[in-house]
Amino acid sequence: MPIKKSIFIFTLLSLLILTSCSPASISSSTPPELLDNTILRPEFELKDVTFAAGTAFAIEMDDENVSLVLTAYHLFGEAGGLKEEIPSERMPDVFQTAIFTDAYTDEYCGECDKVLKIKDADSIPNVDKDLVAFYFGENLDANKLKLSSKLPKKGETVWLAAPTIYSVEPRLHKATVKSASNKRLTFEYEEKDIELTATSGAPILNSAGEVVGLNVGGGQQYGKTIGVTNPCTSIRKRLKEALR
Repeated sequence: MPIKKSIFIFTLLSLLILTSCSPASISSSTPPELLDNTILRPEFELKDVTFAAGTAFAIEMDDENVSLVLTAYHLFGEAGGLKEEIPSERMPDVFQTAIFTDAYTDEYCGECDKVLKIKDADSIPNVDKDLVAFYFGENLDANKLKLSSKLPKKGETVWLAAPTIYSVEPRLHKATVKSASNKRLTFEYEEKDIELTATSGAPILNSAGEVVGLNVGGGQQYGKTIGVTNPCTSIRKRLKEALR
C-alpha cells in the first residue's frame, strides 16, 4: 500500500477513536424521500487524465441565487486513483468537465464545465475542508437538495444516501449521530458491515431530506462502522466565501 494512502487511512481511523464509544439509541425517524437523478456518479475530465470516483449531489443555495454540484476534494488524489493530490489553487486550471449519471440507474444526467475555486480545500485530517463544488450545468438534469442551516443533534437519526459497490438497495443507510461540530460530524451506521467504498462525496440527510453533511469516509470502531462527514455549517461557510 502506498505510504500516502496508509497515512490517509491511519489518520482517518485516529479521528474515529476520538468518537465516543458509548452506544447511541436509534430513533424511529421516518427516512426522507429520495427521487431519481438526485444521487450522482461523477466522471471527471482533467487536462491530462479522465477518471471516475466517488459520489456527488446538487444543492440550491437560495440566499446566493446559485446551484452547485458537490463532492469530496480527496477524490482528486490517491483516493480517486491519481498519483498525487491536485492542489486546490490549480483546480480551475486543470478541470475541464464533470459528467454525471444517476448513481442507482446509470442513466445520463448531464455535465458541469466550471469548478468553483475554493482556495483552501483540503482532505483528511481537515474534514471541514474536504469539498469540491461545480457550477450547475445548463444541460444537467438533477434534483437539487437543500443544505441544512443547522447541525443535527447527538442521537439524531441521519441517512447516507448512496449505493454501495455491492448493491443499489437500500438507497438509504441509517445511522445515529455520535458527535457534531463545525469541524466534523460523526455517526454510527445501523449496518455493521456496510461497504463505504465509492460513497465519498455522498450527502448525509436528515429526516426532512436536508443535507447535514458530505460523506468523506469511515471505519471500524469497537465492532461498529463509524462515518465521518464534512458538516453542513462548514460547507455553507466555505461556499459563501468562495462565491464572494
